[in-house]
Amino acid sequence: MSITTKFTAALVLIVSLIASHWYTYEAGNRNGANAVLVKQQEADLQAWIDSATEMSVEIDRQHSVNQRVSHEYHQETTAVYGYKPADRRLRISAKVCSKVAGETKTTSAARTDGGAAGTVALPEDLESRLWGRRKEADGIVAICRGLQNWARANGFYRSAGSESSGPKVGGENGAAGTILW
Repeated sequence: MSITTKFTAALVLIVSLIASHWYTYEAGNRNGANAVLVKQQEADLQAWIDSATEMSVEIDRQHSVNQRVSHEYHQETTAVYGYKPADRRLRISAKVCSKVAGETKTTSAARTDGGAAGTVALPEDLESRLWGRRKEADGIVAICRGLQNWARANGFYRSAGSESSGPKVGGENGAAGTILW
């Protein structure tokens, strides 16, 4: 094969590649299809960027809500478990004691232990268990309050007229606190 034949074959190949590229681009763009496709792709890309921006803002909002609710919960549980009752003793009526444990010897009107007349102090072990139960109950209330604050802050409670598929607040007469599904 001579150099002229090789050169001619290479030239034909290059011209056919250029022609096929031109034909592909121009044939697809005869009625503006490429321009429409490019605009559609640009619109899709912009919608994706906008969606990513909105998601980033929502993630940041949820993070700050979670931090705030977690901080409030931590403060409340610290207050609950750090609570120390005053030096006052828990007292019940002497009439209740006399019915349960039999007659008491005396309940004078003048008390020296600071209690009200006609009352009896509970035994210390019972009193400490009652204070423990109180702390336990207050801890459960703190957990529930934290969960409810989180649910409210993240939009799980909606007004009765809202078109949300989640729970809605409001009753027959718009009573607050009633959850409707």
